[in-house]
Amino acid sequence: MKNIFVIINCILCLFIFFIFENISAEEIGNIEKICNAIESKSVLKFNYKGEMRLIEPHQLAYNKANRLMLSAYWIGGYSKSGNALNRWRIYLVNQMAYIIVMEQHFSGSRPGYKRTPNKLFKKAICQL
Repeated sequence: MKNIFVIINCILCLFIFFIFENISAEEIGNIEKICNAIESKSVLKFNYKGEMRLIEPHQLAYNKANRLMLSAYWIGGYSKSGNALNRWRIYLVNQMAYIIVMEQHFSGSRPGYKRTPNKLFKKAICQL
């Protein structure tokens, strides 16, 4: 039942985005890929600011500044900070490109994960 609710919620949110937020079809496709990856606990591979990243997506949500962000656990590829001790990363969705949902799966949320709402995010589109 939870899976059906998540899918319906995601479809409804995408419809609202398309009507009211003037989001392109490509951005809607990216949002759908991210939500599908979160739901299926699939690893995502994508290009961000010219560099490839490999992550475990945990939540797609609006931050306090109303920007759509992906909170994820970094597992490979480029990392600007180079900090392997803290693998939590946040990505602006409108700067993500060439998103691929990988066949590799992860078991669930990582330590330190906080569901929305929290101090960074106010409204989740989809989350673990």
